[in-house]
Amino acid sequence: MSRNHEYFERNPETWSIIDFLNECKVEPYDAKIDKYTKSLKAIANDKQGERTKKAQSLLDSFMLGLQPDRTKAKEWERKRAQKQVHIHQPNLNAGTVVNEISGGTFGSINGKAKKRDHNEVRLRNL
Repeated sequence: MSRNHEYFERNPETWSIIDFLNECKVEPYDAKIDKYTKSLKAIANDKQGERTKKAQSLLDSFMLGLQPDRTKAKEWERKRAQKQVHIHQPNLNAGTVVNEISGGTFGSINGKAKKRDHNEVRLRNL
């Protein structure tokens, strides 16, 4: 069986889904959640006092009833996804970068440039 995530080596009283998601380097989000639940299940099955109780409590909060921890995790992922910028098919031309993001254009031509300047550069490159 896979080893528990190092996050769970700390004091069980400090464990929380959000702290785990922030510290876990595993990607993507679904893999983070998988690591979280598998680690908690393994700890809950160890039958070692306080760690077992806390792991079972967090697991129940994530899997059963109203699932408040699952809701927190989904909100964390939604906020994280909003902060990401994806650049598709950049055009690189001697210090000029022209890209499209959601239909808008941005770029840098040795400093600030107007949108009209970007369109002229794009036309020259055609």
